[in-house]
Amino acid sequence: MTQPINRKKPRKTSPTTKVISAIAGVVLVGFLIFALTRGSNIREYNRLIELINAEKYDDAQKGLESFLQKDPSDDLKKNARTELAKLYARKGDEPTLPFQESGIWYRKANDLDPTVLGEHQRTLMNTPAPTGE
Repeated sequence: MTQPINRKKPRKTSPTTKVISAIAGVVLVGFLIFALTRGSNIREYNRLIELINAEKYDDAQKGLESFLQKDPSDDLKKNARTELAKLYARKGDEPTLPFQESGIWYRKANDLDPTVLGEHQRTLMNTPAPTGE
């Protein structure tokens, strides 16, 4: 004789369980987006540092300026600001630049990260240009 199949009725999911599941799904998606974005920002920052190491300063400067516009995480932003300030200071150090232009680059560097400037650069940044008397 054949036994009848014991079919269980599907359990009903409570509204609370559905809400908790939905919230967990949203949190998971949010975390995945954060992780992917963070990884992308780190890769971009590292690429810009490689440009600096390869002495491609103009490309690195443009990239860092653009990178800071994207509002990366605080630690990357701080590092990018410091690296960009160093590039600005390096531009100010160019011996062929007119005095006033060097001061402009030093001020830009100082605005981003005052710790990158040496005493001599600070002095030049704050000294008025010669009047040519």
